[in-house]
Amino acid sequence: MTMKKYILISSDIRKKILEGVYQANQQIPFEKDLCVEYDASKMTVKKALDMFLHLIPIMLKTTGFMKIIR
Repeated sequence: MTMKKYILISSDIRKKILEGVYQANQQIPFEKDLCVEYDASKMTVKKALDMFLHLIPIMLKTTGFMKIIR
């Protein structure tokens, strides 16, 4: 059984945070850039980010972008 794409994206973003690719007080890529990176629709990327925010409350959503706040 294959995982849904938004779950894979959410997991990959978490992995990048844990590996230090995205660091504290650093802006993660915009939704449109994540769409290109993951070859996904805006709706899929938004669902991945929403899922991530509900599961791991280490990020602060601000106007237009998300920033890791640890």
